[in-house]
Order: sequence, then C-alpha cells, then structure tokens
Amino acid sequence: MKIGILNADPATYVIDQQTDPEKIKQFFRADGADLEFTTYEAAHGELPESIEAADVFLISGSPHSVYDGLPWISDLEQFIQCCYAQHKKLIGICFGHQLIAQALGGQVTKSDNGWVVGLHEISLYQRPPWLSPARPRCALYFINQDQVVTLPPHAELIGGNELCPHAIYTIGEQVLSIQAHPEQPARFLRAVIDFLGPTINPEAQEKALASLEKRQPDDRLVARWIINFIASESFNKL
Repeated sequence: MKIGILNADPATYVIDQQTDPEKIKQFFRADGADLEFTTYEAAHGELPESIEAADVFLISGSPHSVYDGLPWISDLEQFIQCCYAQHKKLIGICFGHQLIAQALGGQVTKSDNGWVVGLHEISLYQRPPWLSPARPRCALYFINQDQVVTLPPHAELIGGNELCPHAIYTIGEQVLSIQAHPEQPARFLRAVIDFLGPTINPEAQEKALASLEKRQPDDRLVARWIINFIASESFNKL
C-alpha cells in the first residue's frame, strides 16, 4: 500500500530533530504493516502530478492556519477536493484534519478555548469496523488553537471531548480525520509547550506539562485504527 504524505509544515523553524514526514513514517512502521511512503512538500508547492501516485494521501500538521490565504494552502485544498471527487482515500492530522473539513464544506475557526496542548482523552461515540480493537476512549497529544467547528456534509463524528468537540470524524470509508497528533513524541510536546510559554497562561502551561507525565498516549492503538481504515476490505491481511 502506497501512502503519499502531503507535508504541510514548511519547516521555517526547527523545534525537533526529526521532520514530520519522518515521524509519520516511524509512527506507521512501528505497527509492522507493509507500507510504502512518498513525501510531497506541499508547503513548498510540491503536489503529486496525479492522484494515482498513491493509494492514500495523508495531510500533515502545520504551524499555519487553514484560513491564512497562502497560495500553497489553496492549491492543497483543491488537490483534496480532486481526491475526494475521485474517491481517493484521505487521512488528516491536525492542520490536515482542518483543511479537509474546510475543503469539503466544513468550517474552521480559532477556538474560544485558546490553545489545547498536552495529553487529552477522546471519548469515542461510534464503533465502526475499522476501530478495532474497540475502546470507549483513547488519549492523544494535542497542539492546536484552531478547530473544526462545523463538520463537512456527510461527515460522521467519531470522537471528541470538551476542549475539542470534533476531534475525530469520517466521511464514509474515504476520509478519516484526527485533530490530535498521534505521530508526535513527548519530547516534541515539551518543546512546543516551552515555545508557546509566552502565549499561554502559567497554569495552563503547568497543566499541559503535567499531563505528559500521567500516562502514555494511545499512539500504537490509533496507528492500527488508521491502517485498518485505509486498507478497508483488505485490512485483515495486514
């Protein structure tokens, strides 16, 4: 199975020793599935020549907002629309989660909750076949102040919490979108919390750091769910 990573991080500053595409590959390969990856630097204007270049396209996180009005964001949004129209599977993480929603008719705004940072639980409201092994909730790292406030038409809400009501949604068997960062390690969260220090209040900063010590994220579990989803009917073979 070929996964095309559409990297939305322009890497204008370095906050970790690994790039997002490297962490995404590591995230999936730890599950042991047979996957092939190609990275496209979408934030620098690079997109696949054809949607047939991969079986699935994954849109990564980014320090940008989907409503920034940058040309590459508009181009990536159009590519998402093209993929959706041609029934190509899409996975969104954080910025990707938001851009898929915006591209397909949803709405994204800055959250009234401010920054959502740290480890947070997500309650799961549905039990689709790909969500196996099934759990009532999972815990993942969050780093966002923008959120999807209106889901696109035909989307189904899979999970959320008080701070991020639309944390996971799907559109049929074609789109799986996650606001959280299952691919990011704890070291990155600590670096981000330190970087954001002046923009979040000390109490929120302390709470976010403390959340990293409470437990490990369910990243391996979520990796399996995503692989199940993207492989659809053949996922039992992986």
